[in-house]
Amino acid sequence: AVVVEHTAAALDAAHDHGLIHRDIKPSNLFLVAGESPFVKVLDFGMAKSTDVTNVTQLTASGAMLGTPQYMSPEQLLEPKTVDRRSDVWALGVVTYHALTGRPPFDGETLAKLFIAITSGAVRRASSLAEHLPVSLDAWFDTALCRDVDGRFATAGELAASFVAIVSAVDDEAAGRRVAVVLDAVDESAAGVDSTIKRPESTRAAALADPRAGETTAAPAVGAEPDEAAQPTATKPKKPPPPQA
Repeated sequence: AVVVEHTAAALDAAHDHGLIHRDIKPSNLFLVAGESPFVKVLDFGMAKSTDVTNVTQLTASGAMLGTPQYMSPEQLLEPKTVDRRSDVWALGVVTYHALTGRPPFDGETLAKLFIAITSGAVRRASSLAEHLPVSLDAWFDTALCRDVDGRFATAGELAASFVAIVSAVDDEAAGRRVAVVLDAVDESAAGVDSTIKRPESTRAAALADPRAGETTAAPAVGAEPDEAAQPTATKPKKPPPPQA
């Protein structure tokens, strides 16, 4: 989620300054390691300024700028009209590739790749990677919507939705781990409980010495009682001698 969040934040900042990157791909995202890892978005060499009225100054007619596998349909068909949502598409493609190990669109030739991007079906990400929740399939439907108006409006909106899904999955996974631990504890307790031999309640009550919290041994059948355990008889007192 960090890569998506940080990339989206960088793109939003660029978009707010009137720049469209147009070449978002894994090799242009640099992860800086450390206590607080962060992502740098590299290579704005193909960026388009939305403030330039004559776009031919930046893009020659018929020239293709960008990496085809990550380009949006509108960037392929109408490269002079792209806006920030083209970068949103590219970030969706990068995320799909990172999570499934393959890009959502591919083709043996450039022409077939273009057809796949502009009209081909996208395989459900959850069908390619078992660890992915089905909720991400709907997220990709929005991120890779060919109708720009049906796509996430900003990179930040895309990232916020992604983080919400990941957080929900993490909470659910944590809940499952807790349930597994509790089940294991219950099973362990049940196993210990079944091995404890409890004395008969009446016998325990009869033999318990409440003063010491211990039990005394019962005398054997036919054995002489212990003299020390017998009560001492009280001798009667002699009456005083009669008065004369």
